[in-house]
Amino acid sequence: FAMRATLRWQVTWRLRRGCGGSVEDILALDVDDLDLLHRRTPRRPGRPLLQWRAGAARRLPLRVIGRTGGPLLLTDRRAGAGTPAADLCPHSGHSRLSYRRAAELFTA
Repeated sequence: FAMRATLRWQVTWRLRRGCGGSVEDILALDVDDLDLLHRRTPRRPGRPLLQWRAGAARRLPLRVIGRTGGPLLLTDRRAGAGTPAADLCPHSGHSRLSYRRAAELFTA
């Protein structure tokens, strides 16, 4: 039988495999960085332009539904005290997914 992966995992995997950005670039994405219509991030000095394929394009709107800002990829739990505001989702209080946790998800 096959186990279905979570939407967060699917989005992370599709972006990693299909947009050419590094893991750090993907984990640093915020909801307001996404141009969902054109399947890319906006051009900004010092940040790479990321473009994604159809698989990620189908899943990203589901991942950001109802959210206007904050990190794209979030942890499963609420953030601890002292988490920087830029790494918090203003809607759920969850924090940005870390490199360490992303590595755990991909090797599990």
